[in-house]
Amino acid sequence: MKRIIAIILAACMLFGLAACGGGGSTPANNTTPANNTTPANNSANTVPANNTDNTPAVPLTRGVVTKDGYTNEYFNVSFKLPAGWTIYDDEKLKSNYGYTDDDLGSKFKEAVEGRQAMIVYVAIDPKTGGNVIIGVNKTAGISAYTDQLIAEAMLNSFEKRSEEKVRNQITTVRFMGKDMPVVDYAYKSSGKANHISQIWLRSSEDYAMILNFTTTGEEMPLDLLGAFSTLK
Repeated sequence: MKRIIAIILAACMLFGLAACGGGGSTPANNTTPANNTTPANNSANTVPANNTDNTPAVPLTRGVVTKDGYTNEYFNVSFKLPAGWTIYDDEKLKSNYGYTDDDLGSKFKEAVEGRQAMIVYVAIDPKTGGNVIIGVNKTAGISAYTDQLIAEAMLNSFEKRSEEKVRNQITTVRFMGKDMPVVDYAYKSSGKANHISQIWLRSSEDYAMILNFTTTGEEMPLDLLGAFSTLK
């Protein structure tokens, strides 16, 4: 239990920093970051690309960021950037979170090991300040915990937040072809309704991908969830 609490705390700190760094402002230019290719192969941590047997192993990497979205072979995830949204380029990620070129490139696995969690992608709607943040969290040692149990732990962490709560629950949503537990948290800040959705992918393995959606209004942003798909 202590191990899972530590992992949850790392994730909370990760997205807390992201929220502070974003501030609802428009990030750097919506261009492909300088480090826009998959980092060098690191065979020490590989999994099947489609999380099934008889598929080629791929390394854990930060993924690939382009002007159109984001892909990550290790997690078999693709995200299509909504029209009009902007992204954090590598320089913005480095200045906001203290990353280096190596952290986002050839030493990504080591950076996750050392930091416990890293933000790999930030997309923002400049009109509303809504955002999609993708992080990678080290989860080795909690293989007994399922995505559902991780979601329940995150739910408890949201319960401790101080703002006026409208709704804090787990909702099952069809996501990338699977029924997934989603943290469904609606709250009010300065009288305005806001919503946070969070999904953990592969939390039973050595590394998990965390998808965090912050939007205005009280409803879950199903359109943003629908912008994610599998690569294969």
